[in-house]
Amino acid sequence: MEKIVVVDHEFIIGDNAVNPVEKETSHIELTLKKNRRFFSIGTLNGILSAKKMFSRLTLTDEQITRSTGIYCTQFGYLHPDFNDLLAKIDTRALDDQGTLFNTMWYSNKINPFLLTRSLSNNLLGLVSQEFGIKSDCAAFLRDNTGLLAALREAQLSLYCNKVDYALVMASGVADKTSSEQQKTEFGLSLMLKRDDGKGKCPTLPDYDELLNYYQTQGHCGNNLSFVRKLISVCRL
Repeated sequence: MEKIVVVDHEFIIGDNAVNPVEKETSHIELTLKKNRRFFSIGTLNGILSAKKMFSRLTLTDEQITRSTGIYCTQFGYLHPDFNDLLAKIDTRALDDQGTLFNTMWYSNKINPFLLTRSLSNNLLGLVSQEFGIKSDCAAFLRDNTGLLAALREAQLSLYCNKVDYALVMASGVADKTSSEQQKTEFGLSLMLKRDDGKGKCPTLPDYDELLNYYQTQGHCGNNLSFVRKLISVCRL
């Protein structure tokens, strides 16, 4: 079977520990700034990782918008936190649950897009709008399990010539390691393509190899260990 190679990748984490060369991403402009209101936790890091990666690639607009598929997964708990609802409200003036409900329901201070931010395709929708991508796509959840599924879907789409390039993305909130409960926000982008034998891109392990590593090394939880494994594979 034809090999799949990693053209480029980018990993952004909350403390920027893995990006010593360029620690800040504040200079990166979003095409659709108004979309910030829709972002779920970690979505911004996912989009920024893709923008940094695209800035290094020499793809045409046509290749990006028409020939690149998006395969995304989201990490962590995406539903609005109670603090999100009360961030703009002075709770000292609330006497009971009924008053609280009415205040939340009628207040124009509460973000009206909290439901949108919790959707399972939040990352996929915002990435496709940011880059104008109109090709094959799929959205997954469940942390590392979702990332494994996104990689599988990307490989199948490339094997079947549905797309010429596959953008695999993961973002959200995860534990830094399998034994550490400290949370961090992150964004990961991988650009995959079929091997044409012309470059020196690292080969992505086939699905069975990825699945074997995932199962035997215990990377099934909500941590960055499987992500870090992929990053190590992406480097020559």
